[in-house]
Amino acid sequence: MISLSISNGIAEVVLDAPHKLNSLDEQALRDLTQAYDDAAAAASRGEVRALLLRGEGRAFCAGRDLRGSHRRVTTPPRIWAGWWSRC
Repeated sequence: MISLSISNGIAEVVLDAPHKLNSLDEQALRDLTQAYDDAAAAASRGEVRALLLRGEGRAFCAGRDLRGSHRRVTTPPRIWAGWWSRC
């Protein structure tokens, strides 16, 4: 689960799946991209000056969730490229 909150000019994105060390599956990647898009929109309105990305539990993020990796990966490449262009 990915959440976004905005307070005092700070957008906080939280990876909240500590039971799986916040690893990212297809849905989490889509949700993370949406959270970044929403934070960018708020920044364009002057509501956000900084973004904080954090993970719940004992791990920030274990990386890609490989369960079900036998299926074809459907994450669009634009998601990966888009993240870096926002930094």
